[in-house]
Amino acid sequence: MSQEYPCSCSNSRCGRQICGPVNFCPYCGASLKSEHRGKFDPPAKEDKKEANSKAPPTPPGPNDDGESKPPYVEFVRKRLEEGVFDRKEFIAAIMQGFPEVNKGGVETFLSDMESGENNAHFNPRQVINHPTTGKLIFADRVKPEEETKPKPNSGLNQKIQPEPAQGPKLEPGSPLPKPRWKLIAAALMVLVIIGYFLINNHSIPFFSLGKWHTTSSLQSGGKSSSQGPREAARVAALDALRQGTLLSISVSKVPKLEKVVQAARKLLDISQRYKAQVDSSEAVLNSAKKEQDKLLISYVDKVIQLGQYSPSQISYALDSIKYGDITNREKIVAELISMHVRSLQNGASPDPRRWLADFTHRFSSYAD
Repeated sequence: MSQEYPCSCSNSRCGRQICGPVNFCPYCGASLKSEHRGKFDPPAKEDKKEANSKAPPTPPGPNDDGESKPPYVEFVRKRLEEGVFDRKEFIAAIMQGFPEVNKGGVETFLSDMESGENNAHFNPRQVINHPTTGKLIFADRVKPEEETKPKPNSGLNQKIQPEPAQGPKLEPGSPLPKPRWKLIAAALMVLVIIGYFLINNHSIPFFSLGKWHTTSSLQSGGKSSSQGPREAARVAALDALRQGTLLSISVSKVPKLEKVVQAARKLLDISQRYKAQVDSSEAVLNSAKKEQDKLLISYVDKVIQLGQYSPSQISYALDSIKYGDITNREKIVAELISMHVRSLQNGASPDPRRWLADFTHRFSSYAD
């Protein structure tokens, strides 16, 4: 007798009504169950000739209850033998190889397979997750040693015990290694030498290097003692040269800024919109003059320090600067330093205004 429609799925967990001519449920893969007509119109009557010409009904599948099996059962069976897919990979592979089936039916099929319910296709074999890889596999395909083997991440939370440091094991009374004895012997020798010098009130050679300059100066008849003030005078001359050079640069810059201010004021006479430019240029000029005053005070102080040395020491210091590798600007500054120091030696007092006038005369229009 041919199948009547509509009919419902024999799987109690699915139970959906099927209205088309199919042999298994497209949702879960289970066989169909006939129902009494009533909700839908009965199918049209067929002639006897047409009924006789129809093909015989589809024979039942291999299950004992006569239910038809989904087309992907053998595919799943082979992959369970190999243990190569997990649940998500099984669904993707089945949908790719059997696009006519429903994804919900495949998920229900796999759920029944994993839980063991309605697993008539693979009974009595049980499907489990592989203890190492997590893939779906038949339980009888797992080797005994793999069941006891821990999972890859099972030991992450275990404390890692540090391995004891390996080294030479020394038993009580055993001699130390030779390298250690050499170090201990060298340290004892140094301590003995230091103790000897301390007991006999001798200076220790390698701890008295800082006294060498003083003792050698006394033994050489005071030759190095004369070198000290000359070098100090040379350092003072270099400080005066540095400050004088900065002062000369400031003296060269101030006249240029004054010209800028004058030009801005002429523009202000034409229009009041140049007021901001005049204020800005005047601020820059005032800042340069204040800086020039500070440099002048520092220069006067350095020249006074240089004038405290003897004429021979000052002459040595200035000659070492003049005949050194200096620029043309620094040569002019050295001449001014020599002139200002000479005035101090002649008994004159420091005159910052006159000295600034000397710098202005030499550097107001100077260009490097």
